[in-house]
Amino acid sequence: MAKSLKFFYILISFVSLYFGVVNSHPCLSDHDCYIQYPKTPFGHMECYKGSCRPI
Repeated sequence: MAKSLKFFYILISFVSLYFGVVNSHPCLSDHDCYIQYPKTPFGHMECYKGSCRPI
């Protein structure tokens, strides 16, 4: 049981690192944020110091 929990913990850790690397493209304008996150409603994201953040 402990080995399977450890396996899933390690698996989740590596998957979360992958998503952090995939979404690390810098933005240059607010429009870039909507290209990176297409399901976000317009007017809810902004580019701040090279990264997208919600308003």
